[in-house]
Amino acid sequence: MGKLKNAKHELFCNKYITRLNGRIYNGTHAAIAAGYSERTARTQASKLLTNPNIKARIEELKQAAMERIQKDQYTALDLIMKAATDDIGNYLRFYQDEIGNIKIDIKDSATIDTSNIQEVKIGKDGQFSFKLVGKDKAREELARYVKLFNDEPQSEANKLDELIESMTNVAKAAVK
Repeated sequence: MGKLKNAKHELFCNKYITRLNGRIYNGTHAAIAAGYSERTARTQASKLLTNPNIKARIEELKQAAMERIQKDQYTALDLIMKAATDDIGNYLRFYQDEIGNIKIDIKDSATIDTSNIQEVKIGKDGQFSFKLVGKDKAREELARYVKLFNDEPQSEANKLDELIESMTNVAKAAVK
């Protein structure tokens, strides 16, 4: 269907699905916000809500809003998942040199995702350090999302580790 030709009707539909004065789906408030007089807003809203084009447009806008909300939830979940499963090996390479000394190389930031790096420091002595976003907090949020915990997140730590390992394996399999 798309946007309504009558701008006032389109605005009414958009305001109808928006929280106004603490309420959502309030025709009177939507009519006032769309420019109808307060005196006739209730009657206008009643008429508008019986119009088939307006009803269809409201449903279309509701669906679009739900899709945006769902996309935002998936994006948030993806960020939490990424933080919960991040590993220092994504940023550093550990190896032994020819005589057996342990060496560490910092990976090239142009080739890796650095979004989980919260802080980088280089001291006066050249000592390098970095801090990742809170992995424990991300795991806790992930567990709450999947309703793994009741009230005691620490008591279920092993279940959480198993869940994260399982989800990581699923994500790796999906990439292949």
